[in-house]
Amino acid sequence: MSRADFFAALQNYGRPATLPVPTVQQLSARPEVAREAATLSGLKKLDAALGNARFLEQSRYGVTSFEERYDTAPKYKLQASYRTEPVTQLVPIYEARDVTEQRAIFGQRDVFETRDVFEERDVFEDRPIFETRNVYETRDVFEDRPIYETRDIYETIVDGSRDISSFSNRSASGVDIGADFSVKVGDGSLAVVKFSTNNRIAVTKDGTTTNFNFSTGTGEFGKALVLALDSIEGLDASLSGDGKLGLQTVDAQSLTLASVANGFLDFSGDPFADLGLQAGTTEASVTGTEQVQIGTEQVKIGTEDVLVGTEEVQVGTEQVKIGTEQVKTGAEQVKTGEETVQTGVETVVVGTEQVQVGTQTITTGTQQVESGRSYVRDGEQQIFRGYRVVNDRSDPDDARLTTESRRAIVAAVQALDTAIGPDKLANGADNRFAGLRDQLDLDKVRFAFIRGDLSTLGLKLAVALKAYGDKAAANASASGRYA
Repeated sequence: MSRADFFAALQNYGRPATLPVPTVQQLSARPEVAREAATLSGLKKLDAALGNARFLEQSRYGVTSFEERYDTAPKYKLQASYRTEPVTQLVPIYEARDVTEQRAIFGQRDVFETRDVFEERDVFEDRPIFETRNVYETRDVFEDRPIYETRDIYETIVDGSRDISSFSNRSASGVDIGADFSVKVGDGSLAVVKFSTNNRIAVTKDGTTTNFNFSTGTGEFGKALVLALDSIEGLDASLSGDGKLGLQTVDAQSLTLASVANGFLDFSGDPFADLGLQAGTTEASVTGTEQVQIGTEQVKIGTEDVLVGTEEVQVGTEQVKIGTEQVKTGAEQVKTGEETVQTGVETVVVGTEQVQVGTQTITTGTQQVESGRSYVRDGEQQIFRGYRVVNDRSDPDDARLTTESRRAIVAAVQALDTAIGPDKLANGADNRFAGLRDQLDLDKVRFAFIRGDLSTLGLKLAVALKAYGDKAAANASASGRYA
């Protein structure tokens, strides 16, 4: 079977039945089921990308090319013929003639001009009269006011349920010698509180033990316990007015009280009930609200008139003499001299000149003149006659994938590779799905470019789909996790 027929047969190959989809809670409860479902989904995505793959169209006869065809023909060149002719020159003929010019005749005349007659007069102008006035502008008056927002107050508080203020010693409270419990504030290190003797409470943290002693019979048991708990970093301990123990963490961190396992020959009981406490973790809760200033704002509270400068205001005008001027009152004729005026013209002979009166032709030599042209054979030449068609038959496997198909296949390979996961799981066990990489040769499929690069991937993918689909169906039915 050819590769083209093989890929055509893949379109009708059987597909496994659709499996039910598990919920998020079911997948998180069974990581193996989640990986199996993700792997099967990745196989289906790759199968869909392969089934929808498209290839660039290619002629069944392969690539068509055209080859030039030439014929041999004789080559000619054009050769000129010449004859001898005389060379002539045109020479001018001259004669001598008188040269005359026109000259002007002048006479003397008086020259007059018209002059203006002036008198002097005063010149006035209107000038404005100004006064200086203050200029005011109205401005808004602002003040800064704080901006508040209401925020919740979070606190971690543990209240005891038993009055421990009146106990004179450990035995009076009912706590066993050697009884202990652990205290942890937020992400801090663990502290162990131990009732080591009848009048001593020990606190051990980070390998360091601190003892808190009290006198038996004085009723100091409760105060010593408060001091011991208050020594733990981030924890405030106190006794209420009715003698009950109160615990509160700094910065609303969580508080965890837990039992400590008894050691060898340690038969002490849990001290929580005797102290009015309960084991467990207490998280911060809202105990109230507070007003917190988050900034300020400008608030307009009124306006004010502000002196911003002065201005000159015109209040009238006045006549001011600014000088004198010459005013024309008439005109007069005044003799200013004499001038020479042309009164006529005359013709005067100033010399002779050579004037051309004709031409004559003179022979100065001979020259070669082209009289005609003729073709003379000059070898051979190649003449282009047209093209001929050349076909190279091509293999269908060389058909190139379209850009969209390559992107879809690469995305599907990446999704399947992510779903399979690492070869080794976190617990060191082998990942039973890792063999799919070599079985499907995913590294090669990632760089598939032509139909031949996909090889027998379609058949391998169909087999894997059927095998993992049947396995997933069997696992789902047997486990009863989802159906």
